[in-house]
Amino acid sequence: MGLFPWNNYWEITIWYALFAGVWHYSDLLAGKLVEQGFLRQNIVWVRLSALCIGAGFFPIAYLGSELLLTQAVPNAVARANGWVTSATFMAFSVTLLYAMGRYATLRRDILHKKFLTEWAFDYGHLLSERTWNGHSISELRNLNQQLGIGRIVIATLNADGIVTSLAVRRAGWLFINDHELFAIDYWLRTEGGPDVAIWYTADEERNPLEAEYEETQRLVGRLSQNRTDTRYVLFHNGRQMQCLYVSPSVTPTLGEQLTGLEAESSGL
Repeated sequence: MGLFPWNNYWEITIWYALFAGVWHYSDLLAGKLVEQGFLRQNIVWVRLSALCIGAGFFPIAYLGSELLLTQAVPNAVARANGWVTSATFMAFSVTLLYAMGRYATLRRDILHKKFLTEWAFDYGHLLSERTWNGHSISELRNLNQQLGIGRIVIATLNADGIVTSLAVRRAGWLFINDHELFAIDYWLRTEGGPDVAIWYTADEERNPLEAEYEETQRLVGRLSQNRTDTRYVLFHNGRQMQCLYVSPSVTPTLGEQLTGLEAESSGL
């Protein structure tokens, strides 16, 4: 026997409605936990949302599992394994798969729609047209022309230096506020890129500001706290490309190219 009276359809309907409500409101609560995590810049709140999703979905998954077992599994098998044990195992498996998928989509939706609203990520077409080598200055110049001026670009790079994803935002100067930086750092972890490159293309011909040098050090330091290696930070004024930072981990050849891009500050 299962936990629910399957011969009483009205009672089963009530249980389904109740568990559907639990599922719905737990999903809303999970969304609030993700928001609080990004607002408080505390990843624990974000991870709690996964537990909330699973806990809210499990009851209705169990109810569905019992229904499936009562209709599809022969009585001999059910008696051997037990209704409750079989239904619990099935519901747990389904809940685990659902929670993983929903957790990923919930994080992405809230991240893009509420915290990184000014950032664009849909550059799959650009990256699929050709391979962009983040270790080639000439290719970076060509990629800059594709993305436009007055933009901050954060690119994830694979082990070979190939650009795998892009995050782009319009900006008057090189600056990312704390909430955006926390969200970007989280996005980088979900992308799985081991290294990143940052560059800013000014909308006028000028040298980097002193504040942009300070911002470079803040960005590199913040990302390194979560073991993200920033290979370099570049400044492009439309005429020439200048290097604001280069990681000691880059290859000697690339390091020589980047350090050769001298940057002269224009002051504040």
